Amino acid sequence: MKKSLISVTRLVKSKFSLNFDGTGCSIFRNKDLVGKASLIDGMFRLNCKRTEMEINIVQTKTNEISFKLWHKRLGHVSKERITQLCKESVLPPLNHENIDEVCIPCIKGKLTNLRKKGALGSKGLLELIHTDICEPFPNPTHEGFNYFITFTDDFSRYGYIYLIKEKSSALDKFKIYKAEVENQLNLKIKVVRSDRGGEYYGRFDETGRNLGPFAKFLQEEGIIA
Repeated sequence: MKKSLISVTRLVKSKFSLNFDGTGCSIFRNKDLVGKASLIDGMFRLNCKRTEMEINIVQTKTNEISFKLWHKRLGHVSKERITQLCKESVLPPLNHENIDEVCIPCIKGKLTNLRKKGALGSKGLLELIHTDICEPFPNPTHEGFNYFITFTDDFSRYGYIYLIKEKSSALDKFKIYKAEVENQLNLKIKVVRSDRGGEYYGRFDETGRNLGPFAKFLQEEGIIA
């Protein structure tokens, strides 16, 4: 205890309730008993000796009505949403004492990535296409597909997904994708960006990298890789 006297008025303002009788006083918060005071020599003396179990029980019950705790449990939803859930009785009445505390994960989640110097984005459709091949599936599909390849337009963020059985099928799917989007949009693909893996640009040997079919096709079509 940091104080020798406790104000009943302060307790009531802090949303505690008190029950006085001829032997003492019981202190409640949200209908839970949190303390007792005995009537001794005309004064109510608070019993400050509590077992570790009692302290843990009170702390747990107090934490359960913490706004900050439910903010984290619900995936860092907004204050307005939590307040609405309380009004709808989905959540119990919460302690809003820490409602204005800064939430670091929320701040980090709203930050935007800085664009790297020299990294240029597209200014129109089909100017830049991103492609990637996923890792092998744990189990092949019924048709025997083990991978999928994606093609995403940088400007619109519109993407295509194709199932493939082997990574070597990447070029075949790109030709299908290229024919469709160029015909529909009456535009040409200008740049294709990938992780430059062997399935796209061939393998290395003692003479250096030997361009694979995918890279050769891009060269023939005048597409920058």
